[in-house]
Amino acid sequence: MDIDKLPENEMKPLNIETVFTMQKRRYVLLIAGLMIVNIVLYIILSAEQGDVTHKLAMGLKTVAIGSIVLGFGLGLITALIPYKNFHYSEKYFRASLLNILVIQIILIPVQIFFNMYK
Repeated sequence: MDIDKLPENEMKPLNIETVFTMQKRRYVLLIAGLMIVNIVLYIILSAEQGDVTHKLAMGLKTVAIGSIVLGFGLGLITALIPYKNFHYSEKYFRASLLNILVIQIILIPVQIFFNMYK
């Protein structure tokens, strides 16, 4: 569905908000799935001493919380990039989600690569 081809009426802003809300939900689901994969990889590939619960706690701290904090921090800078005449406050959350998604995607091969060359 091309939003620009919609007629100019009262419903167009509602349709744009619906599309952005659906995109944000997809991003959150992708991020959650990738976080689970990254935490499982951390538990399996970690050289840290301790049992599984200790590795799980460390994985949650480093992979989940760390990437969320880093993603929202980078979102402050990324939201400054101009995009479709949106205000900064409209772009910040979406930019932060995209940053977290990119971080999670990058973490998978990094964990595997560093485990191979220990």
